[in-house]
Amino acid sequence: MPAALPQLGKAPPRQHYGEVAAKLADFIEPKRLLPQVPASWQWGKGLEFPVYGNDTLPDCTCAAVGHHEQVWSARAGAPETPALEAVLEFFDYTGSMQGLGRNQGRYMAGGGIGVLDCWRNRGFSQAAPGVPAPYERILGYAVVNQLDLAEVRAAGYLFGGLYAGLALPLSAAYQWQGQGGVWSLQHSNNAPGSWGGHAVNITAYGTYITCATWGRRWRMSKSFFRTYCDELYVALSPDWVQAGAAPSGYDQAGLLGLLTQL
Repeated sequence: MPAALPQLGKAPPRQHYGEVAAKLADFIEPKRLLPQVPASWQWGKGLEFPVYGNDTLPDCTCAAVGHHEQVWSARAGAPETPALEAVLEFFDYTGSMQGLGRNQGRYMAGGGIGVLDCWRNRGFSQAAPGVPAPYERILGYAVVNQLDLAEVRAAGYLFGGLYAGLALPLSAAYQWQGQGGVWSLQHSNNAPGSWGGHAVNITAYGTYITCATWGRRWRMSKSFFRTYCDELYVALSPDWVQAGAAPSGYDQAGLLGLLTQL
């Protein structure tokens, strides 16, 4: 194992794609809810994504929440960068809900206690230290088929990014330490999860799939993504629809109507 690596921190999926009731695909193609989706998109352009303690703590599931909030608020015209303390408070709260400590990763979704469930039911505060602020809740979430790249591309475009879980191979650790900027399939050290579980915010789709993680934008080849992504979600934020239309051009009523069906 390479030395001086950042922390991971995603617990294994609580359920598999085929077992999930709220699948985005059930509501997209049959009801023709998708607009024309471009071949590539990029959200969060120009933003600096904090590490949020994920260099020393297994809080990637909650760091990715902070990164999502950054992107959505910036696109809504009122940029906010959640404080480190806000991410750590959410990490502790989700840990209390899941019966896990600060040395353990978190479940992304499921059973009403996953990070997404906590985000929807109680919310996440973006407040700076010592500044009272209400908890901001997502309106809901749905699972995306990570093997269907057309659905991945469309979902990230419509909802302003994706909340992705990766069963990272040990080869990804060597690639990260090599500073190459890309995770790609390798011929050795390539067993899924042999490094560990990791959660990221996917911020761009094009030739590569790009995520915000550990203070950087990091690219994945599509074959790497399909091989190692073991859970994938979209969440609907009030920020994303606050102006009456999402920045993707999809109207608020359509997004809210889709969510109501989910």
